[in-house]
Amino acid sequence: MIRKDEIEAEIAPPAPPPEPSRSHPVRSAYEGGQRRGKHRIYIGMAPGVGKTYRMLQEARALRAEGIDVVIGLLETHGRQETAEQAEGLERVPLQAVNHCDRSLREMDTEAILARHPQIA
Repeated sequence: MIRKDEIEAEIAPPAPPPEPSRSHPVRSAYEGGQRRGKHRIYIGMAPGVGKTYRMLQEARALRAEGIDVVIGLLETHGRQETAEQAEGLERVPLQAVNHCDRSLREMDTEAILARHPQIA
């Protein structure tokens, strides 16, 4: 489970970069002055083993610690227990996208970036 101090450590500004040299190029954690995010992947051997459920449990625990958490996209696949874990967590509305004369709903990445949560 992610702890609040781990999130705060990730959010804290980095130490000043070392002076560039030809043997050690500087690689910044920032692009255009903005902090780069991290991506966590939940891996399971089969559908229904609890990946989404675990992610939502961690999101709820982080929210209880005061971390700004939102849901960008959630597929419960009809599992009531998973849907219950999402209750009380803010969801960023999905966007409608037209593709081949069909209207589809997908995660609104721009809305998430504009909302600027600590975790999505």
